[in-house]
Amino acid sequence: MTTSELKAWRVRLGFSKTLMAEYLGFSIGGYIKLEQGQRLIQPQLQRTVDILQLIEAIAPSIAEQLIPVK
Repeated sequence: MTTSELKAWRVRLGFSKTLMAEYLGFSIGGYIKLEQGQRLIQPQLQRTVDILQLIEAIAPSIAEQLIPVK
């Protein structure tokens, strides 16, 4: 996943940067660095994102339960 793909996913979900950081388990500063390309997207994060996107695709009702309160 590229930084632009990460941002596009966040925008598609309708998340603020703060909400996306919480969703992925990052501080807001850490997430912003990811989105700006100042921090590498590590394999563990990529696996987490892949799993979350798979859940969104095959079980949207479960995915909704994983989303932090907006």
